[in-house]
Amino acid sequence: MAVIDAVAIAFNSERPPIDMPGLNNEHIAHAPPLVDLDYVFAQEPQGIQLHSAFTEAGELVPKANRDPNETIFEDGRFKACNRPDTGRPEDPFYSSMFIRVCK
Repeated sequence: MAVIDAVAIAFNSERPPIDMPGLNNEHIAHAPPLVDLDYVFAQEPQGIQLHSAFTEAGELVPKANRDPNETIFEDGRFKACNRPDTGRPEDPFYSSMFIRVCK
C-alpha cells in the first residue's frame, strides 16, 4: 500500500507501507522533488492513501498541501488504475483510499 500517513497506517495495519513522502523509505527520501512515482507504481500497490477533499459539486480532488497529492492525482497511471473507496465524510480534509483495479 502506498501511503501519505505512513506511521499511523503501518502501526494500525501491521503491513509495510510505501511511504510516499519518504520519511521512512530510503529510496524516496533521496528522490526529488517529493515522490518517485515510477518507484511507487513499480511496487504495484493494491491501495493508495492520499489526502483529498470534495468540491461543492461533489468531485473528489487532491488536498493542496506539500505532500505528493496533486502529482499523483494527475498521473495517468493513477487515473487509469485506481478508484476511490470512500464516501463523503463531513470533514473536508481527510484521508482517502484508492483501490487498484488494473492487473
